[in-house]
Amino acid sequence: MSSGLYKMVGGLNGELKRQEAIARNLVGSALSGYKAQHLSGTFQAELETKLGEAQGGQDVTVDRLDTDFSQGTLIQTGRALDLAIHGDGFFRVTTPGGQKYFTRNGQFHLSARGSLITQEGYTLDGKSGPVTLDSRDSVENLRVSENGNVSVITDGVTKTIGQVGIYDIAKRPDLQRKSANYFGLTESRDPSMLKDSRLLNGYREAANASPIQEMAKMVQSLREFEIGQQLVRMQMEMSRDEQQKLAQ
Repeated sequence: MSSGLYKMVGGLNGELKRQEAIARNLVGSALSGYKAQHLSGTFQAELETKLGEAQGGQDVTVDRLDTDFSQGTLIQTGRALDLAIHGDGFFRVTTPGGQKYFTRNGQFHLSARGSLITQEGYTLDGKSGPVTLDSRDSVENLRVSENGNVSVITDGVTKTIGQVGIYDIAKRPDLQRKSANYFGLTESRDPSMLKDSRLLNGYREAANASPIQEMAKMVQSLREFEIGQQLVRMQMEMSRDEQQKLAQ
């Protein structure tokens, strides 16, 4: 395979990866707190750059996957167990296996034991352990302040039962995506708590991926892929013609 053809095929593979990322964003756009993924560059832009370089330059690559951690729109739901972070930071949850994950999805539920959990059954980490209601506490009477203090009103008496932690991940490259909405730390360390961010009770954070924009990106990527296929076919035909001339 010629150097030029090899670079073009590499670019096509990168464009396929882009389409996979766009497909994940389309699915994730319906998830609260989802953070979109993007591949840097486009096949056409990278190809034009490489064609302008001396022969034997780098391959055409568009396969660096980046996560967009910008905040999504905050939507009021009125639901007592919906929490949204206004500003930086993440909720931390613990899986049944003991792994610590970080997420921006603050739509929680109540477990049979009274703990706040995610839809997947991961326990929300409070500042001093899980936030747990006892059997006499009503979810409808639960309140979460902007600094994360969780209180519940029972028989006219307000009592504090815990504090939700907002965790600071200063180095975003340290976060490794484990699933659509969960991230783990690449290094085993305990992150610090944020003080500047606020919690909004009765709100959820929408995904920062727009289905309309992602569909437009998919159309563009399909066009880029089609252009790349045409260039590969042209390169293969040129190589075949050259080989036939040499064989004569």
